[in-house]
Amino acid sequence: MRLPGLAGATALLLMAALTPQLAPSPATAATRTIPCSNDPAAHLGTVPSPETFLGFPLGLGQQRVVTNAEIRDYLSAVDKASDRVVSGTLGDGTSASFRRALGGMQIGWVYSYGTPLPFNVVTGADNNNDTTVNDRPAGVGRNSGRLPCFDDLTRPCGTATFDMRVARSIALGATRLELLLEGFNLFNRANVVNVNNTIGNGLTPSPAFKQVTAVGDMRQFQLGARWSF
Repeated sequence: MRLPGLAGATALLLMAALTPQLAPSPATAATRTIPCSNDPAAHLGTVPSPETFLGFPLGLGQQRVVTNAEIRDYLSAVDKASDRVVSGTLGDGTSASFRRALGGMQIGWVYSYGTPLPFNVVTGADNNNDTTVNDRPAGVGRNSGRLPCFDDLTRPCGTATFDMRVARSIALGATRLELLLEGFNLFNRANVVNVNNTIGNGLTPSPAFKQVTAVGDMRQFQLGARWSF
C-alpha cells in the first residue's frame, strides 16, 4: 500500500537530485549504471514517477536543477494518487456524558479506500519470439490496465473497506473481563484484486479478458474475550 512514508522517501530522492550529476567517463559508466527493473509490480502505475511528472530523468542525463516548487507539486501529485485511510474511536477520551450513553462500550472504526490498481495487459502469445509468453500488444504500455468494478467490467474501480471493533469491559471483583466484537468489510463490498489479463491477438479482445478471477475478503465477524487477573 502507498503510505505517507512514500512521500517522505520521494522528497529525499528529489532533494538529492537538486544538483545534476556530470556524466562519468566511459571507463566508470559501466560500473555505476544500474539497469531498470523489468518487474511489472516494481512501480504502481497510479503513482507518478519523478521522471514521468518532471518530464526528464534524474541523475545521469538530468537536464537541469529541480526547483522547490516542482518538488512540492510532485509530492502533491503523489498524495492525490495514494490510498486514503480514515479511522476513529468513540468512548475512549470522549466526554463523560458520551461515555455513559455508550454504556461503557468502546467503538473503533477504520475506513480505507484505494485507487484502481493497475495490471499488465498481455496477448498470451510469444509475439517477439523470445520464448517468453508475456508480450503486450503493440502500442500498449506496461501496467496500462486498471482493475474493474465487480459488477461493471468496463469501469475501473478502487477498493474500499469499512471495519469496526466494539469492546466492553466488565469488572469481576479484582479481575476484569473484556468482550470484543469485530467486523471486517461491513458493507460486504466486492473488491476486485485480480482479473484475466490476456487480451489476445485478435481484432477484438478475448471474451475472458478482464473477467474477475479473485476478490478480497467479504464480510467477516469475529468474537473475542480477554480476562485480566
